[in-house]
Amino acid sequence: EVLFSVQSAYRFTGPLSARLLLAAGRIATGGPLFDNDRWRSGVRAGVGVETPIGPIHLEYGWGSDGRRAGWARIGRWF
Repeated sequence: EVLFSVQSAYRFTGPLSARLLLAAGRIATGGPLFDNDRWRSGVRAGVGVETPIGPIHLEYGWGSDGRRAGWARIGRWF
């Protein structure tokens, strides 16, 4: 498995920020990992807010295979 990602956030005002993640990756099963086939990519965009209980992030993502998904996280991760 290989994954490359870049994430950025821009704080608007006070606790509110805009977030953007770009990612690409691949899983190899019985073949070379770094060839030109079966790579997937995606983008996720949303907003974040700092609260007394920790950060809250609400985002929506689009994948190169046509899938879409909503995403939410409350609190810190790792």
